Amino acid sequence: MIKITHSCGFFSCCSVKLHSIVDFINANKKLPDCVDSSEQFKWYKNDSNKDNDITFHYFENYNNITDVDIIHPINYYESHQFTNYNNLNYANQVLTKNPKILFLIQSDETQFIEYMTNHFPNNSFYFKDEIRHMNKCISTVDMIMSSKNYEFSKKYLAITIIMSKCNYIICGSGNCDIWIMLYRGNNNNVIQNLTGSWYNCIF
Repeated sequence: MIKITHSCGFFSCCSVKLHSIVDFINANKKLPDCVDSSEQFKWYKNDSNKDNDITFHYFENYNNITDVDIIHPINYYESHQFTNYNNLNYANQVLTKNPKILFLIQSDETQFIEYMTNHFPNNSFYFKDEIRHMNKCISTVDMIMSSKNYEFSKKYLAITIIMSKCNYIICGSGNCDIWIMLYRGNNNNVIQNLTGSWYNCIF
């Protein structure tokens, strides 16, 4: 069994948990029998489940999955969120190439959503009722609007999976972005901002 105690943002918890599982697999060449995450996701728990492991409120129970083919060593570290997802210099404007494209806007900053929807009024939309956003500050929506974290964490996981299936992805570099990549399974048509520089892998 392994126990993970890191508890912060939703995808930060996921990244550290995956890192711990990968470390175990690489060291033992097998899956752990049990992964105790009862001390994770504290921001997203309510009074009824504050002492429980709520992993399976979001993900399939691993006890229900029997067909697992592990090829080790697995190359994954939590710090991969800050690596270049595709290693090619930024070149093309997606809108110029595809003038009828629709941008799905996702951010917790009101100013960014307003800028994008005003700048691309005919080419952008966002999930109005499924996300929370606020003016830019040093805090986060998870901290300011914590009473609804459990509800909106589920919605954000669903939005992340939806984003991973988009034709193009324009993203930054962080835990949320790396989980879009993990669900996508490749970096095709991904444009990434990494430490102020743009990179893409357009096919």
